[in-house]
Amino acid sequence: MAAWFSRRVIEGERPGYVERTSDRINKFDSGWRFYVGDESQEYLDTAENCVMQHLGHALERWPDVANLITTAPAAGEWIWDGAEARFRPLDAE
Repeated sequence: MAAWFSRRVIEGERPGYVERTSDRINKFDSGWRFYVGDESQEYLDTAENCVMQHLGHALERWPDVANLITTAPAAGEWIWDGAEARFRPLDAE
């Protein structure tokens, strides 16, 4: 399965905002989206700045993503909480 990544995440920055959507681009799309979290809409609207890559990319670089992926509901938004070293639901702020 594949996921969308901000190019900044692909280049090594930690995902700070993760979402899972029911909107799928194709049959390989898992619905997961990984962003640093401060990308502008203009940045995200530029095709070269968003990359579809195997979901395993996130699991290999950030093992804490595995817990989120295996326990998350079908749709939602999460942010990285550095103090707790985990992703927490965005609506829990």
